[in-house]
Amino acid sequence: MRSSGNEGGGSGKRVIIVVIICAVLIGAAVFNLIRSLWAYEEGNIEYSKVNEKFVSVIEAPVTKTVTAEEGEEEEEEVSPWTEDQSIPNLSVDHDALKAENPDYFCWLYVPSTGISYPVTKGENNEYYLHHTFEKQSNINGCIYIDTLAWDDMDDYNTFVFGHNMRNGSMFGSLKQLLNEPEKALNDPYFYLMMKDKVMKYHIYSIHVTPPTSDTFHNPATEKEYLDYIDMVKGESIVDMGVDVSKEDRTVSLSTCSGTGAGKKRLALHGKLVGIIKTDGTETVSYNSVRALSDDI
Repeated sequence: MRSSGNEGGGSGKRVIIVVIICAVLIGAAVFNLIRSLWAYEEGNIEYSKVNEKFVSVIEAPVTKTVTAEEGEEEEEEVSPWTEDQSIPNLSVDHDALKAENPDYFCWLYVPSTGISYPVTKGENNEYYLHHTFEKQSNINGCIYIDTLAWDDMDDYNTFVFGHNMRNGSMFGSLKQLLNEPEKALNDPYFYLMMKDKVMKYHIYSIHVTPPTSDTFHNPATEKEYLDYIDMVKGESIVDMGVDVSKEDRTVSLSTCSGTGAGKKRLALHGKLVGIIKTDGTETVSYNSVRALSDDI
């Protein structure tokens, strides 16, 4: 008959093994968490440096009173910018960004959420899911435009993609508009800023949809586009009070929403309302863009 002491010794060894395995698993989990957090921080540091290096805030011109000579009436010097054609007070060094990364396409600015990032256009839609603007492997990735989109943005609908980061970076802050849609109502514009012009978009739909939704089908005909507009406006969490016609062009910002098997997509759609010279002196309505394409 085996002694109870031997049984106790075997049991003790099993406990030690279990403790060691648990310690290893916990250690691995902690290591992965730290590595993930560091990757987040690396991405944030890079994009902070990109903003600091290539973007600066400028003062917009304002209407001011011109002092009149004695016996003359005072006159107002009118700002070349009106409310409808206002552009962000950002100065972006597009040439330097292009030199930094030849895939640079434009600068995206969404004032209501604080989104302000470079947008790339690569050879495919996979690379910038896992690489930053400086082409470093990182979970933050980079905001990118659909590789199949036309460079002149003349598609019925053009997608711009970005990660929904937990710390609110990249497209993580778009979820603010789900929780506080009044932010979009109060400031309904976003901008694609390019070297010689700013393309201004008015948000007309914000919604959450499955990844297999027809939201991600690009319309190929006028009828498909009109049906698409009706669909995404019907799914919007808030009525933005914006009419959209077949002549308008849409840019859609897309990111993930939720986790696990129930993960969906958050989509925000805006229609082009103006192409604005970057000196702020001229607005071209979209319906006249084709006739004036050589001038913008």
